[in-house]
Amino acid sequence: MKKKKVLLISPDWMGLHNDIITGLTNCGYSVDYIPEKRYAYDPFYRLAKRRHQKTESEFLLEMQKYWTMILNSGEYNKSYDCLFVVDGQALHPCVFDILERRNRTIKKVNYLFDRVQGVYDFDRYFNRFHRVVTFDPTDAAHFGIELLQIYWVPGNTALNNKYNLFGFGAYSHYRFVFFSELAKIFGDSQDKNFLKLYTAPIQNEWMHEMKNYVRKVLGYEPNISRHELHSGMISHESIKPEQFREIIYTSNVVVDTSAPYQEGLTARFMWALGAGKKIITTNQVVVNYAFYSPEQIFVVEHNKVIELKEKLRAFVQSDFEMEDRIQKEVERYRIDNWINHLLG
Repeated sequence: MKKKKVLLISPDWMGLHNDIITGLTNCGYSVDYIPEKRYAYDPFYRLAKRRHQKTESEFLLEMQKYWTMILNSGEYNKSYDCLFVVDGQALHPCVFDILERRNRTIKKVNYLFDRVQGVYDFDRYFNRFHRVVTFDPTDAAHFGIELLQIYWVPGNTALNNKYNLFGFGAYSHYRFVFFSELAKIFGDSQDKNFLKLYTAPIQNEWMHEMKNYVRKVLGYEPNISRHELHSGMISHESIKPEQFREIIYTSNVVVDTSAPYQEGLTARFMWALGAGKKIITTNQVVVNYAFYSPEQIFVVEHNKVIELKEKLRAFVQSDFEMEDRIQKEVERYRIDNWINHLLG
């Protein structure tokens, strides 16, 4: 049987596109990939600084030239059975027009693991897709689109636990405070905890402190402080998805923090769920999901860690085995099932 051809447009953040390409290939698809591009001057990017943005007409003209050139190049000048867009910043209507001219029956699917509200105007092109699916409950309700959490990838379940607590993410002050309080509670197993936050190296700490002072004077949130920088919790090296998942499989409990504006579950949460690990999370809406179990998932407000000290200790020390009912629900999100659900 002839393989169906998929054009995947996706961010290359943390190498997650490689998971999707491998998943598509294993499901029998032939895949071409174009990385999503992000522009600081994109007028539809809600987190951009307004003074740097181009006008909508200027930006759309630039994107039309870019996409026309890409799709008419030798590698992508072909007919596709499916267009699979993950997020979809900096798209242009010509993407759909060109691909539809080549195949009138092309299936077009959009999956969002970023929010519309507060991040990007992805909804501008919802009407060009056959199917739009999001990880975010608020966006799902607001736009009347399907809710589906991100995939997980099977790993080596035979690995022994190396870490008691494992938490890793991009630096933010609230994450730093949250991780620090957990480190205090579980200080007796400090050598078995992996609690780190990533930030890019700072070349000139004196200049960095001066900029922080100016930010405070002007009323802006300061960046990472020198105290935090030298706390032992900061890492200047990111972790690739394969290594991240391996550490999850060798950890007793995975610590998950979501951004204050985000309700959708993070990739680290779903990977830990798929691995059958216990999870401590700051995401309050997880209790609404069919796979929620208080034996596996401890929900905590990031500023109430210390007052829940004894309950957290009991949770971390408890034995846990996933129920068959929950295991069946979690299987829905295994990457092959996730892909077949979206594209099948």
